Amino acid sequence: NQNQKQRISETYGVQPKIEKEVETPVAKPVADDRMKAIIKNLSEREVQKSVILSIMEQLKKYKNFLSKDNLENYVQTCLGSLILTKTLDLNVKKQNKVIALVGPTGVGKTTTIAKLALIAKIIHKLDVGLISIDTYRLGAIDQLKSFADVSHTDFLVAYEPSEMPALMKKFAKKDIVFIDTVGRNHKNDAQLQSNLDFLSSVKVDETFLVLSATSSTRNLIEIAKKFKMFNYSAFIMSKIDEAVVHGNIINLSTKTGNPIAFLTNGQMIPDDIISADKDYIANLIYTGQLRS
Repeated sequence: NQNQKQRISETYGVQPKIEKEVETPVAKPVADDRMKAIIKNLSEREVQKSVILSIMEQLKKYKNFLSKDNLENYVQTCLGSLILTKTLDLNVKKQNKVIALVGPTGVGKTTTIAKLALIAKIIHKLDVGLISIDTYRLGAIDQLKSFADVSHTDFLVAYEPSEMPALMKKFAKKDIVFIDTVGRNHKNDAQLQSNLDFLSSVKVDETFLVLSATSSTRNLIEIAKKFKMFNYSAFIMSKIDEAVVHGNIINLSTKTGNPIAFLTNGQMIPDDIISADKDYIANLIYTGQLRS
């Protein structure tokens, strides 16, 4: 300390060397026009104002570390921190886990369920069963039956809710059973109730709501509210390869408080499906680029 240094100087006539404090380098503040460009980019990606404000608030905490070279990385990190994700547990040997997919018409539920079924069968080595209640849409049964035949997966069809318990009994020894439902208009309560009657007749362990990434935030949130009656645990966002922008994904997750489980990016089975990852989704939203 200073007193010790003074005593040394007085006793020995030696002036102790005083070390200078080293200042920690601080990144140059990011120019306002650069921040404005970031906000403009997020807005053009259709990220809602409330989400952008949350990101700006987070960036303020790191203002001493931000520079023009790392700003975009920080923005994507902040984006990712706001995204909720969930994984599908496929460690279900001999558990007879039942998974149902619900959603509006035309979002690709049947193709998505085929992807999940094949991943469970080929990658996780599970004994898989498929049940379809989609007896309304022309060709829906044939589509899933063709997949079942090619993949050697057991497949059953329910025409009435009362048939479901018997079908589940046939699949009692399966590791996992996927139920494909009818695409329903979210404005038609009777149609939604019809699907619910089928699923309520058996024990469903987990339900996923499949939504198209090509829909607007407003539509996605409205559909999510209407399908809440199915008590879904997470979203599967389909057609991310067809969407022009992807801000609606984070808007939906933050607004509803529900996580994203999967993203689908094409028709190939089972290749074109991605487990939700915060960093991947953040990059997708900010850059619009699909990464393999």
